[in-house]
Amino acid sequence: MSMLAKYVEITGDRLAELLDEPDEVTELFAEPVVMGTPRTAAGLAAREQMQAEAARRAPQLLAQALARFNPSMRGALETNLKSMGINVEDLQAGKGGEAFLRLLMQRNSVAASLLGGGGAASGAARPANSGSTPQISLDKAWHGIHYLLSGQLDPTPSALGQVIMGGCEIGDDEMGYGPARYFTPAEVANTALELSAPTLEAQMQGRFDPAQMESLGIYPGGWDPSELGWLMDEYRKLRAFFGEASNRGAAVVTCLV
Repeated sequence: MSMLAKYVEITGDRLAELLDEPDEVTELFAEPVVMGTPRTAAGLAAREQMQAEAARRAPQLLAQALARFNPSMRGALETNLKSMGINVEDLQAGKGGEAFLRLLMQRNSVAASLLGGGGAASGAARPANSGSTPQISLDKAWHGIHYLLSGQLDPTPSALGQVIMGGCEIGDDEMGYGPARYFTPAEVANTALELSAPTLEAQMQGRFDPAQMESLGIYPGGWDPSELGWLMDEYRKLRAFFGEASNRGAAVVTCLV
């Protein structure tokens, strides 16, 4: 099971609309369903086999993922899953894989994330979809970037301590990892300025300590020295995204999916 950070640029007017109708915020993060309707009986059988394998492996993968989280994140995730009818204790005992898989698919999560596995550096971040709306995914790098930006496990009041894990909540917890969060155009401009500070990259690189990050439970775990480049590349993507949004006077909405 993966937790991916996504960001979408919207206009100030669209943000005002979402504040009036917060239930619409989930539409910003909608993705095409990867496993579409097969054209042949063989394709249907293959899909059913893939889903069965994902359901079989889901409990084990969830237990492995939860073990890597720090206690506060683990508790929040367990509470969110319970509110959606998923009993974590059952999953850890090897039960309820099919229900968990259905939940992932309902949240537009890709079942391949269960089957593919992979460590922190296994996948490069990419745009959330191919549409014209400016958006990015930081993939699994989000918590590592937050730690390099702030030096802290959890959000802090500064712009750099808010950009990954902060912002104002909007809507309900429809994604499974907490509500979406937004930044106003003024906050986007300030964040873009902070992300572009001349000395920031050197400060971030100085904070990179795989052993310390592993000890703190920085997601997704399994840190080693080779992953500094991956985190810095994803930070630069985030910096460019906020810079371009600021130039357009735009707002930004983010969430974990």
